[in-house]
Amino acid sequence: MTTYTLFRREITDLRRSRLLVALVGCFAALLAVAALAYPPDDPVDLTSLLGGELNGLAVPTVGILLGAFALVDEVETGRLGVLLGVPVTRRDVFVGTVLGRAVVLVGAVAVGFLVAGAVLWVRPTALDPVALARVACATAGLGLAFLGIAVGWSAFAADRMRALGASFAALLSFGAPWELFVVAPASLLARGSVQLSSSLEPAIATDPAWYSLLYWGSPTNAFRAAISVSEPVVWMPVTVLVFWTVVPATVGYWRFRSRDIA
Repeated sequence: MTTYTLFRREITDLRRSRLLVALVGCFAALLAVAALAYPPDDPVDLTSLLGGELNGLAVPTVGILLGAFALVDEVETGRLGVLLGVPVTRRDVFVGTVLGRAVVLVGAVAVGFLVAGAVLWVRPTALDPVALARVACATAGLGLAFLGIAVGWSAFAADRMRALGASFAALLSFGAPWELFVVAPASLLARGSVQLSSSLEPAIATDPAWYSLLYWGSPTNAFRAAISVSEPVVWMPVTVLVFWTVVPATVGYWRFRSRDIA
C-alpha cells in the first residue's frame, strides 16, 4: 500500500460522505443565489459578495470538518494500527490522508465557483473572469489554511470532539479577538491611536511592515486582502495563507509520527 493508494481511498470515502455532499451543494447554491441576487453592474462589489462573509465562514467550516478528523480518526477507529500492519509508513498515512482531503476541499470550492460562473455567464454582468478566478483561488487558500490548522489539532487531540472544538476555537480567535488583542495594540504602537475596526486595515504606503504582518497574520484578514480586486495582488496575505496551510500540518506530522496508537 502506497501514499497514492491511501490518497485514492480518502477521496473515495469522502465522496460517499452525505455530510460533505450536502455542504458542497449548499455552498454552490449559496454562490448561485448571490450571483443572481446582486446587481450585476459593479464587478468589485459583486466579487466582494462572492468572496465575502459567506465564504469567510462556510469554507473554513468545511476545511475544519475535513481536517479535524483526518488523523485522530485513524487512531480512534484503530485503522492506523491495521495500516501499520502492512508495508506502509506513518508518513504514507499522513500524506495520503491530508492530501486527499485537501484535493476534496479544492474541488468543492471549484464546483461552487463554476456554478457561480455559469450563472454569471447566463446573466449579463460586468464581472471580470480573472477577478472571479482570483476570488476562487483565495477562497481555496482560506479553506486550506483552516484545513492545515485542523490537521495540526487532529494530530495532538485525544479524540475527535477535542480536535473539532480546538479547530473551531482557532477560527473564532482569528475574528474579533485577533483585532482586539493583537491588531488594536499594534495600531496604538504604529499609529499612536486605536481606530475603529474598519480603519485598522494597514496602509502599505504609511504603516510599518510589521503592522501589516500582524494584521494579515489572521487567515481571515489575509483572505479579505487577497480578494480585493480593486488593488493589485499583495503577496504578504498570500504568504500568510500558505503559512497557515503548511506549518500547523507540519507540526501535526511531527506529533503523528511518534503518537501512541495503543
